[in-house]
Amino acid sequence: TFFMAHHATGSCLCKGVVFEVDGKLSPVLACHCSQCAKTSGNFAAMISCANDNLKILSDETLRWFQS
Repeated sequence: TFFMAHHATGSCLCKGVVFEVDGKLSPVLACHCSQCAKTSGNFAAMISCANDNLKILSDETLRWFQS
């Protein structure tokens, strides 16, 4: 279920991927599974948005990864 309307920008640490979200966001989900812990070094906290509300501003280093 999506709820609060929001506008936010973000990026990865090297700024190779930059994005903007303009619209409703889901509640925060905290995951403690081993895969999220291995990827992030700890538990992971995530939100989601509708595809139409996400705009990728730069994607020079964005790659798919088969987990």
